[in-house]
Amino acid sequence: MVYRYGEIFKTHILGCPCVMLASPEAIRFVMVTQSKLFKPSYPPSKERLIGPSALFFHQGSYHFEIKKLVQESLSSLEVIKHMVPHIDAIAISALESWSSCASTVSTFHQMKHFSFDVAVTAIFGQLGSHHKEKLKRNYFLLNRGYNCFPVN
Repeated sequence: MVYRYGEIFKTHILGCPCVMLASPEAIRFVMVTQSKLFKPSYPPSKERLIGPSALFFHQGSYHFEIKKLVQESLSSLEVIKHMVPHIDAIAISALESWSSCASTVSTFHQMKHFSFDVAVTAIFGQLGSHHKEKLKRNYFLLNRGYNCFPVN
């Protein structure tokens, strides 16, 4: 596609106009010299699916304040030290479940589940299995529809 359209080109994805950057040099050029001309945006279908309050739908001071809150809650050395045993337990549990599988293990899907479990632990702490499974079902349902074409 780079040879046909160049390193920076306009197109439509999921029904929305967008600018594609097809090389590290193009990304660097835009981010360093032209970043004020670009605003990250998402298709309206994604915004409706996730809700307008999602962090990545905002720019400016609101985005900065929310991002700071999230980073502060996960960047403390004490918080990270406290999470290590929980993440270790999640890893051991995942490895044990994979070893008991008689068939081939899909690393892509298993790592999605592992990442989800680690993220839930980092954000919510230890949840009961009922709440965690309900949250997981809802998350993966949302995830399935996230990159679909916007059809009614």
